[in-house]
Amino acid sequence: VRGYIPSSTITSERNKYLGYKTTEQTINIPQQVSYRGNTYTLGGIDSYTFTVEGTAAPMGVLTVNLPGTVTSLGPWSFYKSCVKSLSMPGVILIGAQAFREGTLASVEFPHTLKTVDNEAFYNCSTLTGDAIFPYGFAQLGSSVFSGTQITKIVIPSSVNMLNNNAFDGMSNQASAYINLPASQVNSLPSTLAHVYVPNDELFDYDNKFTDLSTKINIGGYDFAEKTRNGGYLHYSVTDNTAHTWNGTQFAGK
Repeated sequence: VRGYIPSSTITSERNKYLGYKTTEQTINIPQQVSYRGNTYTLGGIDSYTFTVEGTAAPMGVLTVNLPGTVTSLGPWSFYKSCVKSLSMPGVILIGAQAFREGTLASVEFPHTLKTVDNEAFYNCSTLTGDAIFPYGFAQLGSSVFSGTQITKIVIPSSVNMLNNNAFDGMSNQASAYINLPASQVNSLPSTLAHVYVPNDELFDYDNKFTDLSTKINIGGYDFAEKTRNGGYLHYSVTDNTAHTWNGTQFAGK
């Protein structure tokens, strides 16, 4: 495995750094690096940074922890990588095919995330569990989870429009929780196991997606809170006006 992680403002080859060969280990990417007397703050992960060389099999399993200054994962940045676990606390953008054919086991999106481009997790066959997008997330590309084993995807009401083919290629065990009006959803594949929508949108969804009518139920939401008995309480944003409470900024309430 070879890695090159440039500063967000430095793109030339001479300012790329961090080449390594690895076995199983945790890699903590620093917030800043020094190169020839200059200090740079890391702002993004470049294409093919964690790609396995040639057709060689992964030499180990990596856990990668990114600093909060990293706001973008470039296209193909984790393509065919052996990264199993990734912490990305400040990421805003995940580029097209960023994790294509990788070995990521699960994904937890940060509250900062705004955009996931086309086929970001395409054929990442080891990826299982939930894909829960935070409130404030805005844009989901096409076929993002095609070829994965994701079983639950949550789309908050902050999404502008759910584009064509957003769920294409997902497992037939996958359920989608969509907290959007039917008018903001262009298409839904009939292979989804279940679709959960806002209470007042059930009729519109049934009429628009007739091939899914037996699978559509009430249940779209923005947030979930785990209760003491192991269940969950679901909440939706009713006012998307930004406000501050006790010194903390919120996208809505």
